[in-house]
Amino acid sequence: MTQSPAMLATRDLYRRFVDGWNDHRADLVATAMDPAGIMIGFDGAVLRGPAEVEQAFSLVFREHNPHRIVPIERSMQMLAPTVCRYLGDVGFIDPTSEELAEQLNARQTLIAVLAESGWRIHLLQTTPAATFAPPGAQLALSEELRTMQQRLAQSGA
Repeated sequence: MTQSPAMLATRDLYRRFVDGWNDHRADLVATAMDPAGIMIGFDGAVLRGPAEVEQAFSLVFREHNPHRIVPIERSMQMLAPTVCRYLGDVGFIDPTSEELAEQLNARQTLIAVLAESGWRIHLLQTTPAATFAPPGAQLALSEELRTMQQRLAQSGA
């Protein structure tokens, strides 16, 4: 399936978020945000706008060694000519053991908008993937995330 330039830009925008997180660069994460953007974290915390995102992530990166993100893209859809939805799953890799922390598996929804400064994150929500049904879904997701972790390690990403 051919993807539009907007979908490619949305994928790149999400990759910038992931790279910013994995490189512990709060400034990179913040520059991906729309001025009116909202980020809802795994824990339910709500961050509004680039400044708040940068401040919160700077604190996290300064005081912790957070888990590395391993993403799996599930789908993208243009909602309007200047709005794109990205859906994906993420695993979090423990920085000391390099093992997938299965209890942190999550689903992510990103809404990207085309602003004057380019494509930006208008909404990024991370929801725990406590998949209780169907049976085995959590295990299947964990296995898929481990496979992606191995692929990324082999490619040097």
